[in-house]
Amino acid sequence: MHRQLLTWRERIGPIMDVVPTRAQIARPFRGAIDWYEFGEFLFADTYTDELTLRRTIARISQDNARAIAFHIVIDGGAATLVTRPGKRQDAPFEILAVDFDQPLHVERRACRHVTLFVPGTALQEVFPDPGALHGRVLGANEPAAQLIRQRVKALSASLSHMSFDDAHLRLREIVHLIADAFGEQAGLRGSKPAVARAIAFDAARRFVQGNLADFDLSPERVIESLPLSRATIYRAVPT
Repeated sequence: MHRQLLTWRERIGPIMDVVPTRAQIARPFRGAIDWYEFGEFLFADTYTDELTLRRTIARISQDNARAIAFHIVIDGGAATLVTRPGKRQDAPFEILAVDFDQPLHVERRACRHVTLFVPGTALQEVFPDPGALHGRVLGANEPAAQLIRQRVKALSASLSHMSFDDAHLRLREIVHLIADAFGEQAGLRGSKPAVARAIAFDAARRFVQGNLADFDLSPERVIESLPLSRATIYRAVPT
């Protein structure tokens, strides 16, 4: 049974070091991954039991894994401990940004999560230096994080049946939304309207879908259902 965790370590060894404890090696380990590649984007839908992962400077110097990865928690323990030199963080969050060109130590609880690998060039419109994203998180209670999680979960459920072009388009939209959400958090100009617009449109879509049978469904009712002022909605909608 102890071979389960060691086998998993061999499987992801090309990009991450798994650091098992003796207790973890001694007990059964569950891990599964579905991996998709669409152009410049890699999409990995993964479940693992509790796990410690590490990328050291020595490892970085020996491989060619260079990308920004976004870890999006789908189900399970959203509280993940992230440690970097001089920094510790142990708080619930749903999305973690990682630069594979920088060291990282992650102690992750058992969970299902999607990892989206993105080239830095796809993020430079918001982050001229994509490495500045390293270690940033979006909290579980942030509306943008909830919206991203919903879209990633829906995409994962249908990805295996989608055409390349449709999947690539959906992934690109999600990447832009993630970049805008982190950009808003970092106070970068231009990101906040994009996130507010995405949240408003998603809320409107869900309201319409839930009230299609109502004979008095109208644009006015949709606007009144949104948790935003009318002025904010008008500013968010492009003219």
